Amino acid sequence: MYHYFSTKLKEIYSYRNKLQNKTTAFLLFKVNNGLNQHELYQFTTQTILNHYDIKLNILGVQWEYHNYNLVVAGDCALWIKAMASWLGCYYILDKFHAFSYLWKSFVGVRGKKKESHDWKKFLDSSTTFSSGNCNKLLDFLKLNVNTKTYNYFKNNAHGIVNQNASWNIGCSAESDVYHFLKSLTNGAKIYNYQTLNNMLIAKANYLNARSYMNST
Repeated sequence: MYHYFSTKLKEIYSYRNKLQNKTTAFLLFKVNNGLNQHELYQFTTQTILNHYDIKLNILGVQWEYHNYNLVVAGDCALWIKAMASWLGCYYILDKFHAFSYLWKSFVGVRGKKKESHDWKKFLDSSTTFSSGNCNKLLDFLKLNVNTKTYNYFKNNAHGIVNQNASWNIGCSAESDVYHFLKSLTNGAKIYNYQTLNNMLIAKANYLNARSYMNST
């Protein structure tokens, strides 16, 4: 299980931003020996408290407690949405996954001729998603996509409404997972559990040290 944490966004160029105060953390567990909700909650909250000077409610999974200074971002995985609920914070649906669904619906449709690809519908739907207008997006998708795609967005409505919020600095999970994990294991490599764990510890330490140097 991989997490990354950050506190703000810095503009590097007019077309490129960079996350600041970024921390990489992970837990490696064996097949059929995954984490329960309490362990996942403890790992996440302790990582936040160890690296950031912020107030955090750590009274357990209780709906009346909130951490509105936190945002959880990711795809539609249930454990990610559950984490947002446990922490009582905002949830943002990752644009990478949302746009991937829209792309496959209107442009990269399997078996569809190139000239029949509907770029306008893709641009309209992706723009509406980015604006956070969830109701308008769902009304549009209901008439233009299959049930699976429609339900994906409907079930993640609370991850759409704040897409244009000033505090939404986006989600770079896909590229981070590649640089952190897949770059080590590409080429169908097989590692001993302890060897892989040591490699990931070294990689996380490197990324965190580089992030610290860049932020000072």
